[in-house]
Amino acid sequence: MVRRTKKWEEILKFAEWLAIYGKHYSHNSNFEEQRIAVVLLDQSIELMMKAFLIKVGYVVEYFSKENVNRGLKETDSFGEEKTIEFLSALKLVKEKIPSIDKKEIKHFHQLRNKIYHGVKIELMKNKVLEMDNFIPELKKFYESAFEDRSFESNIIDRVSEVRDRSYR
Repeated sequence: MVRRTKKWEEILKFAEWLAIYGKHYSHNSNFEEQRIAVVLLDQSIELMMKAFLIKVGYVVEYFSKENVNRGLKETDSFGEEKTIEFLSALKLVKEKIPSIDKKEIKHFHQLRNKIYHGVKIELMKNKVLEMDNFIPELKKFYESAFEDRSFESNIIDRVSEVRDRSYR
């Protein structure tokens, strides 16, 4: 019997790869690679949050503007390309998983915004400490949201795969 992958599992698989590559680049001394790592890690947790919300029954896509922050699906129109915003997703996730540090996740997302949108003062600073503070929070969320998965085996242990590929 062929097992069909659920939509949230497909999203989570991509999010895991973003986390793997983000972790891979996180301790490089090159500031450009650190910036890439921040963007990848932030995108990873955003997709993990959306995968989790879908898994527990929320709809996160094709929202009308009025309902985007309430998690209500009004239409399936392809003309609407809005999905739940990061902070709205974080608020819903925090209600379901109170142990996560919303403040740390929000801070890291703001760091990503500074990098992504080009605030120059933040671009020159070393990001390793901020990533070192964020990765345990990513792990806590991942293992709380997807209880049957191990952050160590699905993310950390697979970073060596990326390293091996880069040296070929």
